[in-house]
Amino acid sequence: MSKTVSKPPLFERLKKGLEESLQHSQGDLDLKTTALESAETETLGPKSVAAIRRTAKMGVETFARTLNVSPTTVRRWERGIQTPSGPAVRLLQVLRSNPRAVVRCINGSLVEVPVSGRRKSSSGALRPSRRSKTKS
Repeated sequence: MSKTVSKPPLFERLKKGLEESLQHSQGDLDLKTTALESAETETLGPKSVAAIRRTAKMGVETFARTLNVSPTTVRRWERGIQTPSGPAVRLLQVLRSNPRAVVRCINGSLVEVPVSGRRKSSSGALRPSRRSKTKS
């Protein structure tokens, strides 16, 4: 059985916060902070970006949607025309270490699909994908 811990009333919590703020501004109270030991971002080259995408088992379009960038941007990263920077690098690092966590955070789900160039119709029969059709 777990203990239920009740919070003090809202007014009491606000009052305490304001008092601590006043003490801090007067130099009487040090507030706790969190710092990263290594906040440097690494440079991710074309091979790294492509490897992260392949490891996550994502196509370019899915990978781009996951990172909230265009497929063109992903292709440029993978060709070395551009390099990811700032938040994109950080998200790529997280994606590299735990792709499922990233997908969960964006309220998606990973569904593995065959890469045979064929997709199932509503009846379940395999048919060529739209991309594999040739113009006559």
